Amino acid sequence: RERERERERERERERERMKERRPESQYAVTPHIAEFWNTVSNFPFIFIGIVRLCTASSCGELRFLYQLYTAAGVCSAFHHASPFRWRWTLLVDWIPIGLTVLQVFIRLDLLATVSVVSWFKVSLALGTLLVDHILEFLPVPWGHVAWHVLAALAVDAAYQDACDMGHVRRSFGCLPARGVAE
Repeated sequence: RERERERERERERERERMKERRPESQYAVTPHIAEFWNTVSNFPFIFIGIVRLCTASSCGELRFLYQLYTAAGVCSAFHHASPFRWRWTLLVDWIPIGLTVLQVFIRLDLLATVSVVSWFKVSLALGTLLVDHILEFLPVPWGHVAWHVLAALAVDAAYQDACDMGHVRRSFGCLPARGVAE
């Protein structure tokens, strides 16, 4: 009996803990967007991605990476805005992220072009994700918002390093950017 009571108390504590770590309050800011701040925090992916796609050199690989980057922002925003959260929208959110990770594993040599500053940015973004999702230290929704913004800036910096080093253009026979000597 005592064990059973202790288990029940433990389950109750776990339920209370889960209530505290729920996602952002649904429809708290506007009745049209489920998680407003998590949705809006994806706009750096979308904005930077569109700008880079419009100004990128003719390199197909860089364009593909930025297409995935933009898709990650759109899909994540859709997931956080959707009233169907945690069903099929989570899969929609993760598909472009998974494809990006796959692309990095296919082209590990691109990692060699990432600068120390960009690695620091990537580490900061991943650290924020870790602190938010595993250690649960940051307040909801601001940890996840910080993750989105830092990830957008870090990934863009890493992609730009690859472009600036000329690695992407050389390895795929793309046209050089203006002012870059081959």
